[in-house]
Amino acid sequence: MQKEEKQLEATVDALIHRVQDIKNSIASFLFKLENEYQTLNWPSVLDNFALISGQLNSLGKVLKNDRSPHLRNHLLLPLALRPDRDAELEKLTEGRVMCFNHEVVPDYLRTKPEPEVEDKVNIVVQKSAAMQADMAQKQLNSMNKITSNLLDIINSNKEELESEATQNIGKAPSTIKTNIKSAASTHPYQRP
Repeated sequence: MQKEEKQLEATVDALIHRVQDIKNSIASFLFKLENEYQTLNWPSVLDNFALISGQLNSLGKVLKNDRSPHLRNHLLLPLALRPDRDAELEKLTEGRVMCFNHEVVPDYLRTKPEPEVEDKVNIVVQKSAAMQADMAQKQLNSMNKITSNLLDIINSNKEELESEATQNIGKAPSTIKTNIKSAASTHPYQRP
């Protein structure tokens, strides 16, 4: 019994560490998006996505490890529900959860989707199961054809719109230019 408890504790510690790494990476990426958006380039964005993806894969490996106990076999029960604010809980959750009361427990300890969501998912699954393979393939081909036609239209008109826009930049009335400049200066992601 004590061996299982130690394994459970080690697994939970590893999960906490991995989740903290993911959280830090996401916070760092969001900071870059908000504060360094002018110098941020696409390869840097892809590197951030790759880092987060790798960390999520690492978290999945910890969960699937043979030595880790199956967490679904363990129960999580609230020992005490308090309607008043809990400073320690707020500190542990970094301000996300102020109190652990009857309102939040069903949401935080839920193991299944809400009944309305589950019903909608079941309807979609039933419709997909009832559809024949040839009918699904016909619909897929139709959707691909519509999408490619839309892309062709957008790409053909894109060149025209860009050339018109570059020609009309200098011809804009002074009030429009002023409004554009004032809007750019009050943009929420603008550097000070």
